[in-house]
Amino acid sequence: MPAQIYGGSIEVVARPTPADTISLFAEYNDNKYNSFITRKPAFLFNPASTTCASTISGGVAAIDCSGKPLIKAPKWVGSAAYEHRFDLAGGGDITALHSGSGAAQCAAAQRGRVQVIDVAEIENVIDVKLIVSIR
Repeated sequence: MPAQIYGGSIEVVARPTPADTISLFAEYNDNKYNSFITRKPAFLFNPASTTCASTISGGVAAIDCSGKPLIKAPKWVGSAAYEHRFDLAGGGDITALHSGSGAAQCAAAQRGRVQVIDVAEIENVIDVKLIVSIR
């Protein structure tokens, strides 16, 4: 098995009024490569470009990322949205939707008696939509 992935998610949707909807979503993803070794010509490899172990032999760099987190697989993902529907007098409605989402990779380290948590933001998106429906 080349990788191990497990986690969970939760989604909550609330309607405080018939015209308002609030949505929240969170996901936790723990993952790692069980075995991932790649090779490339040594002249193309920059050791500073990776945190993986590497060796160079015979003009070939072997990069071992076994035990490291998967690339582009954030540990945390979350989103929130607010929607409000405005009813029109002649029928139909206008719905305003504002949403945002983000993903982060977190790493914790113990330095002496201090717990240090490093959060690297991978992606952050804000979206605004206006939807008109006329009946």
